[in-house]
Amino acid sequence: MALLATFEDAGALPPESSPDANRLIKALIQFQAAFMKSTDPAITQLLTDALAMKLGDHASTGIARFHAAGWTSESLEALVEFTADHNRWQQPDVRTALRAYNVGEEDFALLAHTFVTARRNLADRGHNFHTVYASRRRQMPGADS
Repeated sequence: MALLATFEDAGALPPESSPDANRLIKALIQFQAAFMKSTDPAITQLLTDALAMKLGDHASTGIARFHAAGWTSESLEALVEFTADHNRWQQPDVRTALRAYNVGEEDFALLAHTFVTARRNLADRGHNFHTVYASRRRQMPGADS
């Protein structure tokens, strides 16, 4: 997955044998599944609000792209920034809806921390997270399809 490769490039991945490494992979997969597949209003509204805040008039395109292909660096950044400013974890409907995907606030906190650390580490080296992600995504199998 391109996000994991980007996190690795940034030196932000937890040690491979640590419990956090497995939790991070689980969080990436399960949150992606929730945001791609769930019809629960709490989950769809969270994605919609986050992408609307980040993408403005282009939010509907971002939502359609997420539903078709999953994570992008922009969608992850939108969710991380939105949840930092709007604590949706206090809403029982969000927690309940995500429970169906076996993830919660602590899992997202790990994902968000890893993203923020990776973005900062890359910026400190003069690189842009989105540019590195795009390069890694082009290297992934099926990138041309």
